[in-house]
Amino acid sequence: MVFLIGSSVVVVVHGCIRTTIGQAELLMAERFKQFAGLVKNCEYGTGEKEITTGDLQGFWDMVYFQVYVVCLHFKTLFHSVTRT
Repeated sequence: MVFLIGSSVVVVVHGCIRTTIGQAELLMAERFKQFAGLVKNCEYGTGEKEITTGDLQGFWDMVYFQVYVVCLHFKTLFHSVTRT
């Protein structure tokens, strides 16, 4: 939430901003790295279990949904700030 006090904008949701940034960083650092490993396992047949292209698609769908949610959070934060 954003509150106007005089001409200053006081942002009450610093925690939401940090959380959204943290989620984005986690996606980039962990999920994409994990996906790259799954692709390698699928391509070369390494790993504990056989990874199929269907597995890759399922994992990517899950990651894409997480990316979509983070984008929505950033969009909401942006609109909250620009409305003031």
